[in-house]
Amino acid sequence: MENLTPTRSNLQKVKENLKISRDGYGLLEKKREALMSEFMKEVAQMQAVYEDLHTKLRAFYRQFKRGGISLGQEREELFILQSNALLEVEVVYHSVMGVRVPRIDISKRNIPRPGLAFSTLEMDQALAMVPEIQDLLVKYIEKRYIVDELAREIKKTQRRVNALDVFFIPLYSRIKKWIEDVLEENDREMFIRQKMVKTIMARKRS
Repeated sequence: MENLTPTRSNLQKVKENLKISRDGYGLLEKKREALMSEFMKEVAQMQAVYEDLHTKLRAFYRQFKRGGISLGQEREELFILQSNALLEVEVVYHSVMGVRVPRIDISKRNIPRPGLAFSTLEMDQALAMVPEIQDLLVKYIEKRYIVDELAREIKKTQRRVNALDVFFIPLYSRIKKWIEDVLEENDREMFIRQKMVKTIMARKRS
């Protein structure tokens, strides 16, 4: 406060800053609450996708093991070496609560198809599970990214809320009160001086 002159114009500026800070605090609190709501929704969706993916992967692993047994170790190793799996994705960014997040879609995929030498019912059934697992994996990655970005935005918003609540609003409130107290004291002194001058002038006239 040492560098601030307690004038009415400065008091007006401080009042404006205080109002902006309080309005900003209210808006940021609403944003934080909305972000938290969206965050909890995305976490629930991510958890559901994860559980589904986990279940499908376990089923695939069991079926792939059966396929490997039906092929025999030698043919299984040859099948894995000759497999030419391919997965390409397209990433398009969009906004969720003002946060830039991706939407990931599979644009191209190639599931290895065994030739006659590697074709067994068990292996065919295992490979038939792959597209759904890929879809779930991509969806999980997308949801995880969204959750992480929302968490970062919530932390950033919370820091701003705390800065306004703990520092700026109390600071401007103290400065406002200080200037008002100084101006009030100056007004009292001015009133007393004016009264004294009137008294002196009245005595001189009498």
